[in-house]
Amino acid sequence: MTHAFFKALLFLAAGAVIYSLHHEHNIFKMGGLRKKLPVAFWSFLIGSAALAALPFTSGFYSKDAILLAAYENAWQGPVLWGIGLLGALLTSIYSFRLVFIVFFGEVKTEPSQPAGWLMAAPLLVLCLLALVGGFIVIPVMDVFPAAMGPSHDGLIAIITPAVPIVGVVIAYLIFLSHSIDISFWTDSKIGKALNRFWFSHWAMDWLYDTFIVKPYAWMAHVNRTDIVDWFYNFTADMIRFLHDLTTQSQTGQLRTYAGVMALGLAAITAIALFTGGGTAP
Repeated sequence: MTHAFFKALLFLAAGAVIYSLHHEHNIFKMGGLRKKLPVAFWSFLIGSAALAALPFTSGFYSKDAILLAAYENAWQGPVLWGIGLLGALLTSIYSFRLVFIVFFGEVKTEPSQPAGWLMAAPLLVLCLLALVGGFIVIPVMDVFPAAMGPSHDGLIAIITPAVPIVGVVIAYLIFLSHSIDISFWTDSKIGKALNRFWFSHWAMDWLYDTFIVKPYAWMAHVNRTDIVDWFYNFTADMIRFLHDLTTQSQTGQLRTYAGVMALGLAAITAIALFTGGGTAP
């Protein structure tokens, strides 16, 4: 439920920014909008904080519970927890990368006008829910007793909420203060290869085309002339041939019919004579 609050907030805030910037979608053509679009700025800031699961936001309670539940998993719990932490770190970095690029720095595109109250009112409501939504507790513990897991004291309970904060700091150092220069990594062979890989949609189009589309098309081509279709096509062709053959005898001329009847009678008579009239010897 908390996920719905801050995701809806981010989507609507993005729409408000795009609307105010003449439908511009490129974030690198934005910047310095925190004072010109204050409602959108605070909406993005709160929504990004909740998405990154910073402490005391609604996303903190839900993501913290998910990560700690993953740690308690009987099958590779610490591994799942570590993968979840990596995802939380990346989420925090890219969320605040967006905030720093769009709302800080110098203005690159002047907004036409800030969002009116029709846009601002839903944003304010969702901001409130994104902040306090984690305190809303649905009484399901008695319905699902298994949800009552052990408490986590010590290092695990400290690392889980600390990772998103580290992600915000990294995003600040890279994208706002520029204290960390990542051009060495992005310009390296590995960085360029990763860039191509990510911009190719993680090679999902290639995988889908290679392992699903092409094999399916090959099977369809092979089965196009299978024995079942050949039998049905042969039957249809024979019926069509016999139909054409029999329709040619329907001339509508009486003398043709009389001649055919005479030939048939002669054939029957000949058969009867050669077979002894059909009587037993």
